[in-house]
Amino acid sequence: MLKIRQEHLDFFAKSGLKRFATRMNTHVRECWPEECAKLCPENSLAAVERLIERARTWQVQNEYDTGRFIDIAFATEDLDWDDQDWAQPVLKDPDLATQHKMNLLWTHVEEHLTD
Repeated sequence: MLKIRQEHLDFFAKSGLKRFATRMNTHVRECWPEECAKLCPENSLAAVERLIERARTWQVQNEYDTGRFIDIAFATEDLDWDDQDWAQPVLKDPDLATQHKMNLLWTHVEEHLTD
């Protein structure tokens, strides 16, 4: 019988997370080139990895919502956007599902980008 130990699961999780970070790094460099150059001119991958960790502190775990969390950072040109007064009430609301939180936050960003 095959027995998978916790260290094996940890390895696979870390490997998948690294692949996701690499894909998101490519995404931000292609979709947000000016913002990327401004926010993290030397190491965009490190910035993306940091944003993934920040997303996880807010229980944003799936790739789709984490990707939107990262996009909001580049759209707002603020790697610490989740500390802003406009974001805090939504992120701290325990009654909102993660996807709904990200929908509300992205809508807020879109509305303010067009102003």
